[in-house]
Amino acid sequence: MKTNASIGLLDRQTSERIAAGEVVDRPLSVVKELVENAVDSGATTVFADLEDGGHKLIKITDNGCGIYEEELPLAVKRFATSKIRDFDDIASLLSLGFRGEALPSIGAVSRLEIVSKPQEQEFAHSITVEGGNVLDLRSAPGDSGTTVSVAKLFFNTPARKKFQKSAACELSQITNLLSQIAVSRRDIHFRLRNGSRIIFNYPASMGVTDCLLHMWTLKDASLLQPFSAHEAAVSVNGYICNPDFNRSTRGDIIVFVNGRLVRNNQISQAVIEGCAPFLPARRFPCALVNINLPPSETDVNVHPAKTEIRFGNGNMVFSLVRSAVMQAVKGIRDAAIPSFGVTFRDGNNDVINYNRSTGEVFERSEIREPQPKYHSQPNPGYQQTRPSKQQIDSYMDAVGYFEKRLEDLPDGQNMPAAPTAAQLPLSEEKSHSFIPLMQLYDTYIAANLDGNLVLIDQHAAHEKIIYEELVGRDVIHASVASQSLLFSHILELPVSYFSVLKDNAGIFLQLGFDLEEFGSNTFRIRALPFFIDEAEVNDFFIDVLDSIIAESASKAGEPLEKIRHIIACRSAVKANKKMSPEEMSVLYNRLIKLKEPFFCPHGRPVLIHISKKELEKMFKRIN
Repeated sequence: MKTNASIGLLDRQTSERIAAGEVVDRPLSVVKELVENAVDSGATTVFADLEDGGHKLIKITDNGCGIYEEELPLAVKRFATSKIRDFDDIASLLSLGFRGEALPSIGAVSRLEIVSKPQEQEFAHSITVEGGNVLDLRSAPGDSGTTVSVAKLFFNTPARKKFQKSAACELSQITNLLSQIAVSRRDIHFRLRNGSRIIFNYPASMGVTDCLLHMWTLKDASLLQPFSAHEAAVSVNGYICNPDFNRSTRGDIIVFVNGRLVRNNQISQAVIEGCAPFLPARRFPCALVNINLPPSETDVNVHPAKTEIRFGNGNMVFSLVRSAVMQAVKGIRDAAIPSFGVTFRDGNNDVINYNRSTGEVFERSEIREPQPKYHSQPNPGYQQTRPSKQQIDSYMDAVGYFEKRLEDLPDGQNMPAAPTAAQLPLSEEKSHSFIPLMQLYDTYIAANLDGNLVLIDQHAAHEKIIYEELVGRDVIHASVASQSLLFSHILELPVSYFSVLKDNAGIFLQLGFDLEEFGSNTFRIRALPFFIDEAEVNDFFIDVLDSIIAESASKAGEPLEKIRHIIACRSAVKANKKMSPEEMSVLYNRLIKLKEPFFCPHGRPVLIHISKKELEKMFKRIN
């Protein structure tokens, strides 16, 4: 859009607020910058105190080298830093911060107070900055080190303040960040407190494995396997958790490069591939990865917040991490199974073989466990004998061909993604016309529906049924659909999840859970909704809370909707589960009672209809 406005320079306050937005966008980023400064100061104690998850107050206290009185005004100016002197210094940088933007950026959008005392100075001094303006510089009481307090965050940028995350979600992510930094620096005592509650306290005497056990709520150190490798000037070490203990996101793959906590998709993928043969589908491992290499082989100046990094030889680093993790996971599995007599399987229950020296998977068997025979009377027309692999493949080729056509067709063509009620006899009166024929791959139901071939995704169908039941429930009478537990289930959560569950406890009560706080990072559950298996409770809560944190929903209805989706998905009958003819019919009868039975809550097809005419086209019997 063309305008006649002339080009001009922004005023100082506007440009400072814009620059601040690149570094400081939420309490989490403030905590990160201040803690990294504290670590760079040579501190042996770093204490973080928050109010309301950092929205009201952030205070970071360290016992590091401190800032001299005459340098305090310089510390709150842009591009003032003690870390580098010229651009070439970046190539050999080993400190966490260096750009000299954190303190002035924070001061531009808050009320910032710094109280600091170098060891050799007799008194501490403080400086106060508000909205980018220095208010005063004076003597103050204080111990050796530095205390930085941040209040009124985003008071002068209401648009940024309006879109802040909830205090519970912010506290969760701050907890996650600080606990990860603490794990990598076991020479420093870290403590995090929110209000009067201590979230975690990791003294320097606490080992790496103890911190990981607490952070991930692991019961036994044997679940953690150390790994290490090196090549040329690059060394890799860390811990990988038993793949049986996994997450729904990759957020617990923690990567440090030369002591700096970073995000790098290439390294995360290397960890995932190292565990891949033993992970269930769409699940991710928990891992701590430390990479050390010459600073000249990295670029840490990719992002203003210094959270991303590039490698000079990324492929070599990737291979080193992947092979080290693979060896460690192989060690976990070898220790868990006898030398012979036990079939070794992956996360999808397929038989696998692998090289015990390298950990490489070299063959994946198609053999599955023998399936139990039916003990019930089959419906008319149901094929009692298990079909051959050739028969199944012919069915699945037809299904794959049909689904591929649906995916490839552009919008507006004449093949619907799913049938409509007018095309199929989906009514309770005609439910007798549904005759199960077979179950394909223990995942898809093939049936004759009034002369049409119908394929149903059993998981998607059941998921839609449960979701609609949840949406239609009267939350006032939610307890009617709950089952009391004979013994209370004790749910111990990772430290970063507790505040999120506490903040959303009312939503879980509405859905039929009876839970209450029961000590530090722990809840006691007395009753569960009828569709939740007690054996899956821990994984269920971790997955739900992961989703709430990731989406950072602030409106009351949003977490409830997300929880409905996850409950429906986790509670539905899974793929690779054998179903009897009666169960298939019951599933269909419940499905047809829904107002919209054709798509699951995620929008995927539940039911695919292949008419006789479509089959004849596939086999070129007609044009």
